[in-house]
Amino acid sequence: MKSSIRNVIASAVFSVLSVSTMDVIAETPPFPFPDLFANGGDLLPLPVPIDINTLVEEALKRKADALAAPEIAVQFAKFVRNYYEALLDEGFTSQEALEIVTATGIPSIN
Repeated sequence: MKSSIRNVIASAVFSVLSVSTMDVIAETPPFPFPDLFANGGDLLPLPVPIDINTLVEEALKRKADALAAPEIAVQFAKFVRNYYEALLDEGFTSQEALEIVTATGIPSIN
């Protein structure tokens, strides 16, 4: 008797789970972007061609514009002054500190 009740409960649970799973599968689209694979599995070309030279030029222009901002120059000047003074605090002579700061320049921004 107990095993038959277990079998009935197991069947009922399995039926509920399989129906709800099948409903979810039936409602899910096969792929969100089916047009991407329209050419026999190959990706379609991008709608706008990408010109790497244009991208690099734009990035360089944005970087140059940012570096040209007066507040950036002030920050670099503060860095150089702090670096020079830190070298003096560490025991370098003013000539040595000046040479190190001059050789180092401003920090690189990549």
